[in-house]
Amino acid sequence: MNLNSEEFIPFARPDLGAAEEEAALRVIRGGWLTTGKENQAFEEEFIAALGNTSRSLEVQANEGGSSDLWALGVNSATAGLHLALAAGGIGPGDFVVMSPYTFVSTAEVVLYRGAKPLFCDVEPGTFHLDVDRVKKLLRHPWLGRKIKAVIPVHISGCSWRIRELAQVCREKGVLCIEDAAHTFPSEAEGKAHGTWGDVGVFSFYANKTITTGEGGMVVTPRQDLAEQIRPMRLHGIDREVWNRYQKNATGAEYDIVTLGYKYNLPDLGAAIGRVQLSRAWELRDARRAIAKIYGEGLGDRDWLQLPFLGDGSNPSDWENENFTNNSHSWHLFILRLVPEKLSISRNEFVAELKERAIGTSLHFLPLHRMSYYRRMKIGGEGPFPEVEGLSDRAISLPLFPSMTEAQVRRVIAEVLKIGDTFSQRHG
Repeated sequence: MNLNSEEFIPFARPDLGAAEEEAALRVIRGGWLTTGKENQAFEEEFIAALGNTSRSLEVQANEGGSSDLWALGVNSATAGLHLALAAGGIGPGDFVVMSPYTFVSTAEVVLYRGAKPLFCDVEPGTFHLDVDRVKKLLRHPWLGRKIKAVIPVHISGCSWRIRELAQVCREKGVLCIEDAAHTFPSEAEGKAHGTWGDVGVFSFYANKTITTGEGGMVVTPRQDLAEQIRPMRLHGIDREVWNRYQKNATGAEYDIVTLGYKYNLPDLGAAIGRVQLSRAWELRDARRAIAKIYGEGLGDRDWLQLPFLGDGSNPSDWENENFTNNSHSWHLFILRLVPEKLSISRNEFVAELKERAIGTSLHFLPLHRMSYYRRMKIGGEGPFPEVEGLSDRAISLPLFPSMTEAQVRRVIAEVLKIGDTFSQRHG
């Protein structure tokens, strides 16, 4: 029985309205549901949103021009990561460095390619890859030669030392693939997340900062990678499907030019995504306002730590965080408990919040603890003390644009009530 009779506050809720409904209806009424002109427009608008001037890869090819950045819509960020590795030639015998503090998709796509994830701990006090440890791995006399890619995961909506990591990868000739699933729209040092490395991959899953229901976007400054990914996302076909069936099409014949996959983003999702994209900063500002209230309300307890702020800020200095920069998308608000100050575990804390009708999530349960990864001895045995410490004490609080201030303050009150109660018992 819930201790709180108030309405349940979910961990996440998509923010969709009449404009998204009308966009979906426009596609349904138009009769073309799969990948077509809506997806092409979404790609072009996404490039513009990242602060670059570009056109779709097809237009570039037709005009013989070049671009600073290409964007390719896909049906998930997982698909985008897989395509990035495939286009980069990652395969059997290769190692890909990442933290085990991530969702499984970051590692499983490496296994799809027959390559091996190589787990690396996060930097103390952060959620992010320890760049100094990555440098040591790349300098290793034997292992360094086998490392062909690094995947930094921009957890919660920010990055850490991404300029430095991207530069190290360039110097070593190693592919840098940014897992930017959490970060749109945000940047580091005036440059959009997802555009620092060779490839950036964004997610439009239902709980992300903008959504197409299911979907993602691959961006790259490298035309060679874009030209490989474009046909691979739809069975290796050399032409966009929708062009083969238009009134002025030259014919329905096509060629298979590479091994491909069924990873295309349908127009139905792309149309919704275009509306969400037009609202991205409005939605980001709403998330940022919620994070600010959380920070002010939770900042004076010794049994918790506020979220890591990442590049562009003093990453742990909440007192001086003015919330005017664009370094964080606030996809997640990850609270970190201080175990030695409490007589309650993280899981027990989550259970207490559930009893009070408050939803939470865990970011992340580390991959090296998962039974399949342990059984198959994937990623290395560690130790990964920073990752394990984070995993045992992190709680993601509810955060979504339509969340009311009253709901936010109710979450704050219940978190403080639980923590103060079990802090006193600990003392």
